[in-house]
Amino acid sequence: MIDLHHNNKKKLIVISMLSTLLLLVGCDKEEDSKEHLQKGVEYINKGEYEKAKLEIKTASQAGKETAETYYYMALLNEKNRQFREMKENLLKTVDLAPTYTDARLKLGKVQLLFGEVDAAMEQAEFILKDSGQNLEAKALKASVLIRQKKQPEALSIIDNILKENLIWKKETMPKRWH
Repeated sequence: MIDLHHNNKKKLIVISMLSTLLLLVGCDKEEDSKEHLQKGVEYINKGEYEKAKLEIKTASQAGKETAETYYYMALLNEKNRQFREMKENLLKTVDLAPTYTDARLKLGKVQLLFGEVDAAMEQAEFILKDSGQNLEAKALKASVLIRQKKQPEALSIIDNILKENLIWKKETMPKRWH
């Protein structure tokens, strides 16, 4: 007679061991992915773009898709003047992390480069909705307005940027400069 209870117990043990093994491998892959991404960022900062590209590609293959991985791939695309690829990587970045401000700013700028003024304005407005004082988003919006032939609105934004961020105010200037 076959002991069915014993066979089920063996199957359960084997399944739980396999599950544990898969979890451990998954954790290692995620850690490897983070390490490769970090190395890639270090190479970007050193100006070693080919090494950075290799590390970041390895990071994307080693783990799950992350906004950071796509963002740094976009930075590499920018360095290599591959603006279409840059745009695609930035779109993936903001899809995975909608509040990634730096990615949205770069995306807006590259969209403006391609003449996608409405899309670029969306990026500027999205950022300004949460961070109304973001200078780069204001400048992006002004650039879009100029492309839309709305110079008075653009100049108003530029004037406000200059007024709000004037380094030398009259009170702090030496008297001979008045």
